[in-house]
Amino acid sequence: MTGFDPQRLGLLDTIRTDLFEGNERRNITAELYKLNVYGKDSFFKAHKDTPRAKDMFGSLVIAFPTAHEGGSFILRQGTEEWTVDSARMVADRTKPRVAYIAFYSDVEHEITPVKSGHRVTLTYNLYFTPDTAARRSGQIPRSDKQDTALAFMSAFQRLLNDPTFLPEGGKLGFNLRHEYPGRSDMDLQTLSGNLKGADAIIEEVCAELALPSSIKVIRETKAWGEQLTRIMLSKYPDIRGVQDVGGEGRELFEILREDYNGKLLDEVRSPFQEEYDEEDLENLEEGEEPEDLTDYPDLTVHWVTETPEPNRVEGTFICYGNEPMVDSAYANFCLVVEVEPAGKRQTAPEKEKGKV
Repeated sequence: MTGFDPQRLGLLDTIRTDLFEGNERRNITAELYKLNVYGKDSFFKAHKDTPRAKDMFGSLVIAFPTAHEGGSFILRQGTEEWTVDSARMVADRTKPRVAYIAFYSDVEHEITPVKSGHRVTLTYNLYFTPDTAARRSGQIPRSDKQDTALAFMSAFQRLLNDPTFLPEGGKLGFNLRHEYPGRSDMDLQTLSGNLKGADAIIEEVCAELALPSSIKVIRETKAWGEQLTRIMLSKYPDIRGVQDVGGEGRELFEILREDYNGKLLDEVRSPFQEEYDEEDLENLEEGEEPEDLTDYPDLTVHWVTETPEPNRVEGTFICYGNEPMVDSAYANFCLVVEVEPAGKRQTAPEKEKGKV
């Protein structure tokens, strides 16, 4: 038990303002998770926090003003690294103070060894509260911190107003930058409204511009051990449970396409397809076409962002050829945005203009 209340002290409001880029209006809550006491030589190896629920997005660490040296908090994401020296931050004894660190769950972090004294912290799990509808009903807050969102929305709006941009309409794909938990047969739309950072900005701007968007997962593997193949799915399949892969059975991309309603994003040509020479073509019966074992893409997605490494998760599965073996497939989350043909696009600002 503790009398420390981050909500009453206004910490959650500060976190919501400073940490989020597209979710400033989301209500959040902090759940007390554990008390940590680090003595001399205590440390915590680099790790990422395990999400406790689909709406958990991060962690909050409160460092109390106990005398100690060392025990710095190091955070890493991609090629960037930040060091927080809580011992120095709370060293002023003239008035009570605590240090706090709030971060997303997919950020790697560690505690360096404590040299002396005791480092005492409280850790909270941070959750979004279920208020997605209320969040989407408003407009993007017009604040200095929303310069990125407003610049993106302005550029996107100019593209939509350009009749040469996707004149027949189409699908735009944004690979998400942050990591999100994937569970077997998970409905990916449960992530909608719970995206983080720049991912949340993209979703928010699309809602503001009245562009339908949905979250998908892409499974990437190699067909017949050679061709890179991508399948887009609306659910997160557990490929460890997939049966009949390889050998006399089907390839993984075929199973995901046929049994899981996956959409093929690349052309796949079977290595067993016959090469027809001129004599073969002459011997075909009238009206008969050469056998085509090529699988053609089910849809075309115009990718705006590349797949970042933190988003790309490896999964293993058993497949069969001449002998059983373990193969790998990769998964990453993306946001797919529907763009109507030129002349039929109606964005949110235009709808508001029509009411005047």
